[in-house]
Amino acid sequence: MNFLSVNYHYIGNTTYPFSGIYELPVDVLIKQLNELKKAFSFISQKDLMDGLIGGKPFPEQSCLITFDDGLACQYDLALPVLDELQIPAVFFVNGEPYKDECVLHIHKIHWCRSHIETNVFMNLITEEYKKCTGSYLDADSISPSDTILKKLYFYDDINVARLKFILSRNVLPGDIEKKIISNIFRRLVPDEREFSRKFYMSKNELIYLHSRGMLGCHGFNHKSWLNFDKINFLKDIVEWKEMMRKIGIDYKNITLSYPYGHIKDDLIQESAKELSEMGVVAGFTVDRRINRDLKNPYSLARIDTNDAPGGKYPLMEIVNKKINITSERFIT
Repeated sequence: MNFLSVNYHYIGNTTYPFSGIYELPVDVLIKQLNELKKAFSFISQKDLMDGLIGGKPFPEQSCLITFDDGLACQYDLALPVLDELQIPAVFFVNGEPYKDECVLHIHKIHWCRSHIETNVFMNLITEEYKKCTGSYLDADSISPSDTILKKLYFYDDINVARLKFILSRNVLPGDIEKKIISNIFRRLVPDEREFSRKFYMSKNELIYLHSRGMLGCHGFNHKSWLNFDKINFLKDIVEWKEMMRKIGIDYKNITLSYPYGHIKDDLIQESAKELSEMGVVAGFTVDRRINRDLKNPYSLARIDTNDAPGGKYPLMEIVNKKINITSERFIT
């Protein structure tokens, strides 16, 4: 089998001053979906669950479209396109914005990066770090070599890659990093609650997506599960489910999208029994490959829009309905 999953984030036509948010224009989304249609049959979350739970087969070359983070632009701009083209999808959302009308830490980083030049942003982080701790932050000494950074962040220049590493790999103490970013974000956005209401899908929109079988779990507050132990990993999913219940959404079965796209194999193995009991059917990483089978449902691969046929840096091309791998970045 060839089961491909393609993931999206920001949809729209806004051009931001700096590299923090890259919106995929609607016309490019349409073009890419039509390109994928040449080789793949699109399946829904239910189709995937039926295949994993009941062994119901789906087409040999299948594609599941996913969206992370529950952004309002996805509902407003991508959902109408999907409906017009009759393509199902899964929208993986977080829980915390619906509890406190807050902006998730990761999206504060995105917003700051898109409105503040990279070196200036890094200097602000250094200044805020000294205010919080009294110590100097040496960015070069706490990040890996340029070669490693380039492998980790293929699309970015080295300064952006270094900034991303520092802010996504638990390099700084969590409470310190959160305070630093919140202080900088507040300079740009004085009213966080109002921003949150416009930035994320509404509760009613989540209810509607759930009614169509199109809603999935992206964790409670988008903290990386990469360094979680079993207790905190499962607790985060429980918190998400409890938040959904408060909104009016109850789940029998769910699928997961791992925040930041990675999770340790041993954590999955340790938690497999509990995940099954909680109704978790599948989990998606960001491994750049096609799923050749469903033997490891909690470690399903998923590629970014940039990696897919019709993307900026495609890993593969479609020729006569067949898939040709074109990049060494593809994981075999």
